[in-house]
Amino acid sequence: MPVLLLSVQIMAFPADDEYSKLIASGFSHGKTGDFEAAIADYTSAIAIDPDKVNGYYYRGTAKIKTGDFKSAILDFTKSIELKPDYADAYLNRGYSKSCRKDQVGAIQDYNKAIELKPDYAVAFADRGHSKSIIGDRDGAIQDYSKAIKLKPDYAEAYEYRSRVEYEKRDKESAFLDLNKSIEINPKFVLAYHDRGYIKSYHGDQDGSIVDFNKAIELKPNLAVAYLCRGNSKSIIGDRDGAFSDINKAIELQPKSSHGYLMRSKVKNRNKDFECALLDANKAIELDPNNPYVYFRLGLTHYDSGKYEESLDDFMKCKVYEESNHLFSDYSWFRTWLNRDRLSGENAAIQELLDSKTKGKISLSSKWQVAIFRYLSNQIDEQSLITTAKNNDPMTEKENLCEAYFYSGTRLLISGKTPDAIEHFKKCVSTGIIYY
Repeated sequence: MPVLLLSVQIMAFPADDEYSKLIASGFSHGKTGDFEAAIADYTSAIAIDPDKVNGYYYRGTAKIKTGDFKSAILDFTKSIELKPDYADAYLNRGYSKSCRKDQVGAIQDYNKAIELKPDYAVAFADRGHSKSIIGDRDGAIQDYSKAIKLKPDYAEAYEYRSRVEYEKRDKESAFLDLNKSIEINPKFVLAYHDRGYIKSYHGDQDGSIVDFNKAIELKPNLAVAYLCRGNSKSIIGDRDGAFSDINKAIELQPKSSHGYLMRSKVKNRNKDFECALLDANKAIELDPNNPYVYFRLGLTHYDSGKYEESLDDFMKCKVYEESNHLFSDYSWFRTWLNRDRLSGENAAIQELLDSKTKGKISLSSKWQVAIFRYLSNQIDEQSLITTAKNNDPMTEKENLCEAYFYSGTRLLISGKTPDAIEHFKKCVSTGIIYY
């Protein structure tokens, strides 16, 4: 979601004005969380005087709270028609468009809000969020930095900037921003959660658990924090603690696939394949159009030696995948591993080459191209390992982890078990535990 929140100015209303009484009543209902009643009040006010801007604007903000972004956009548009220089209306229309995944339209509205109000820190932060979604990371960081310059105590802007910095592999800057965010607001739940996530990703499970503990202390119903803490506990071998946390997340969000996916992952990690499959299938029942649930099921079938079922899972994963090309690439690589086991290497290579010819595999980075070329016999193992080298130490470890996994698996399938073991040892020695 965009960084901020709704820009609403509380105004004083004459007690003898029926229109103003309804607006004030709407505010009262909104403060207690009864947004449907607030919308009803604003609608009545609009009926009394359809030429006043406040009714439309405040009704739009209430509709945002109910998740009715499409209708909110109509109200903000009407507000802008009545008051063309209404920066707040542009801001909140942009917010609504962003929530409807129209980032281009959102950015246009944020631009207008900034044009009307050049010191509008929230508009810069929200525009940064939309830019980050469309992949303009440098532009996003510039906007978050501008928001922070305008409003140095803007904890949310630090937190969101940290996410983009981390996406750019700038771990140190991300940590500094998260620490600053927590310094400004010691009760900032998301900052603790994000810091815990980064710590876990880089192997500091004890430190991550401390941060997830704090996030849960501040917000006991934060399901994602239980999931992440459960994953960290699983990695350090606290199986009971891991399942306790994941089960709590499922209790909090029983209709979400995420808890079942994480529990499946942990059960798979513990080689409890039968129960891992049950949870993966439950995730599919809850979220049948999500490609990752099929990917997770495919991994469990593969690890349990059910290669035909695994192949079918990864084929389904590709059917449901529409936008994440990196994710789709790995579905094809996993398809290759299954096909090699079931039909032989020549069949696996031909299928992979056909997928490229037909435009079914995108190869979204230089490294994915290298894996593709290795699996299709266009380069040898040493060339793959050479390509894995990278100026960023973490990226190099991740690439080498994958290089030794794929090369080791090819050796294993071809019966060269001792050589495969040496490759898997090198894979483990990279310290990458989340692939």
